[in-house]
Amino acid sequence: VSPAVVSINGERKFNSEDRERINGIIQELPESFRDMLDLIPDRQRWQGSGMVIRADGLILTNYHVLEGAEKLSAQFADGREFRGEIAGHDPYTDIALLQLENCPGDLPTVTLGDSDTLRVGEWVLAIGSPFRLFGSVSEGIVSAKNRTGEDVPLDNENRLFMYKDFIQTTAAINIGNSGGPLINLDGEVIGINNSIQTAGTQANLGIGFAIPSNMARFVVESLLANGHVVRGWLGVQIDSLKNARLEDWGTLQGALITDVRPNTPAAQAGLEVGDVIVAFNSHKVGGGPQLQNLVTQTPVGSTVLVSVFRDKEKLDLQVTVEELPRYLLTGTSEWEEILMGFAVEELTDANREKYGYPAESHGVVITEILPGSHAEKSGLRPGDLILEMNEPTPDKDSYMEQVGQAANRVAERKEITLILQVDRADAKDGFPRYVSVKVEDPLKRE
Repeated sequence: VSPAVVSINGERKFNSEDRERINGIIQELPESFRDMLDLIPDRQRWQGSGMVIRADGLILTNYHVLEGAEKLSAQFADGREFRGEIAGHDPYTDIALLQLENCPGDLPTVTLGDSDTLRVGEWVLAIGSPFRLFGSVSEGIVSAKNRTGEDVPLDNENRLFMYKDFIQTTAAINIGNSGGPLINLDGEVIGINNSIQTAGTQANLGIGFAIPSNMARFVVESLLANGHVVRGWLGVQIDSLKNARLEDWGTLQGALITDVRPNTPAAQAGLEVGDVIVAFNSHKVGGGPQLQNLVTQTPVGSTVLVSVFRDKEKLDLQVTVEELPRYLLTGTSEWEEILMGFAVEELTDANREKYGYPAESHGVVITEILPGSHAEKSGLRPGDLILEMNEPTPDKDSYMEQVGQAANRVAERKEITLILQVDRADAKDGFPRYVSVKVEDPLKRE
């Protein structure tokens, strides 16, 4: 397998926010150390791992290995190195594809195995470049399967990482191993090394996590076919049974339906609030995250059998799976428009001319207002230039970062109010001015 494993090198220029954060840390040090600020390099460099899945140089890796890079390259064990460009990514599973440039079409490739056949206790090997030690191999066993978001909490920076079904392993995974293969003793890739549990230390404690190969295969095939991942959808909100008693539900395991949205596959199939889904398409359901993964990887248009307990009696229902609306996926333009009530573009020469802003103007300009939204009621309209949204918004990246922060706050409180400073090119009085906009959970609007 090793000849098909690469070390991925990422590079980008330090942005002003990075330098301010580092400066803040250094300013807290004794004065003799403050000259260190001048030693901070202009560019940030990092390393991860990946594997060739197609002989023309298509690399499978983690999205967080490629994210934010201005320059990417991959180096092989024989010393060859090639530049690459992101060919597809899915932040919701942390899977990404890197296409190498100007490389031969006969590169060695890995074989993706069937992660569903993996057994707890089975021996596995992790291959990658931990701590820049190229081509390192570590061994261990499969400690557990189906570790979900309930078992493996991720920090706020990974808030988009929605679909988790980790393989837990004792094979040592360290910084630089991310994106490399976890293989079985037949040399098949059964996982993509992703993260570790450190309990607040920097040491590897023998608790590593890998994305199952079957989940990765589903994401890769959908990215290549559609340009984004097409996911199945039922239209229900679910929760895992907590402190379940057999006499209460008729089952001790399953996914409890807490809401059924109208005109969705679940509603059309007759699923109801209070039903406990115990099986989906012949797979037993142990909880909400497992059901979510099963549904999202079901081909759109498929009709499947869903088994539920209702009033302690088991029922079998036929459900035709539809595509998950993209506006329900955090970070997409559709989601942003639904959340905020308007769509934006970064101010360019073309839309400066369209809306009448001078060349020195910067920010994001509203291009569309969602009818009936709080944004419309607040008086915002297409052509308004957003200068601040709690903080300055000089470009689209800073705006989207603040939208993400707002989404986190909405998730906690269901509704918040943002203060926007906006300019309007054709206004003579009262601009720039501040406008308050109520932001709420998009699910409340249906």
